[in-house]
Amino acid sequence: MTLLIGGLAKAGSWDPLLKILAQEKGHLREILCFGQDGPLLANHCREAGVAHACFGTLREAVMHVSTAMEEGEVVLLSPGCASFDEFRDFEERGNMFKSLVEEINLAPMIFVKKSLAMAGRAKSWRSQVLPQKIKNPV
Repeated sequence: MTLLIGGLAKAGSWDPLLKILAQEKGHLREILCFGQDGPLLANHCREAGVAHACFGTLREAVMHVSTAMEEGEVVLLSPGCASFDEFRDFEERGNMFKSLVEEINLAPMIFVKKSLAMAGRAKSWRSQVLPQKIKNPV
């Protein structure tokens, strides 16, 4: 699986999500960080020992996926960040992702969902990360 995260990071800790991802490394090809806070997210991935790459835009990240993924591989767009660095709102970002997938003809191979599904069990990103935003504001 490849996970796309990025945009404008919101207040809070990425530690809960990165701990889960580090534990599930065997199911994760890499995390593609993108957007204004892509470098910050890439640094968190580096510290957690998770394979990652950093891109300036969502388009660049998706284009990388098109050259690196194998048939049947899952690509999950779960940005965990605000979209305002590159898009008007989250809907425009989602529509752009859909358009990019269609443009590079990956539609049969892409899976988009708001929750993180790994190792046959669903872990809600929001239930793991949002409580930390309240308890440990940055």
